Amino acid sequence: MIDTTELVLSHLSFFEPMTKGQLIFDMDEKELKLAGNFSLDELELTLTRLESEGLVKRIKAEEDTFIRINPNTRTWWQRLYRKIFS
Repeated sequence: MIDTTELVLSHLSFFEPMTKGQLIFDMDEKELKLAGNFSLDELELTLTRLESEGLVKRIKAEEDTFIRINPNTRTWWQRLYRKIFS
């Protein structure tokens, strides 16, 4: 089985925000089968968790879009905070 976190991160772009529909459309059918019971609810939970971990940014609009954040661009304070409270 494929970890859903890795599956989502591997398809999110650093440069172009993607909607949930675009994200699922971009995934390969074989990967989705290996992920098991992967639904839109599971995708939303995964994206919310990644957002709280600081790996993904949600851009609020008519339809929310998501973009991956490069962990090297965070400030030293954000990295220290993450190390202490993770």
